[in-house]
Amino acid sequence: MIRSIVLTLALASLTYSMTTPSGHHGHHGHATHPPNSEHPEKGAISFYYDSHTHYMAGRTTSSCYIWPLHNTQQHLVHTVQGLEMLELAMIKLITGGEAKLQNSDLGNHSRNIVHFCHGRQKYDLGVKPVVSSTSVPAPTLVID
Repeated sequence: MIRSIVLTLALASLTYSMTTPSGHHGHHGHATHPPNSEHPEKGAISFYYDSHTHYMAGRTTSSCYIWPLHNTQQHLVHTVQGLEMLELAMIKLITGGEAKLQNSDLGNHSRNIVHFCHGRQKYDLGVKPVVSSTSVPAPTLVID
């Protein structure tokens, strides 16, 4: 009796598996898309502030821009909003016509900037300012 039950279940299982589609359910045609010859492009700029020389540097893949900060700007690097404001101001200063710098132009006191800019062409975003009563003040930080 058990033998006939097992045989019946085995036959039922075999019959069911023959009428059930297999694991691959097929695709409803392949959509043909032309190959994409354009790839997304990315870029980045990193910033570094040297507290010894009061230079701020911004580097891209191939370039490094060096900006001496005024006394009135130097305190801004210590807040998130101030640092971001200086970073954006630095980006706005880049015109493509900056003077090229050599490591020797920075002097030995700027070895941190030289290290940060290693392997990149360096550009000058301004001469170290002389603080006087006619100096242009740093941009005003506005927090909403």
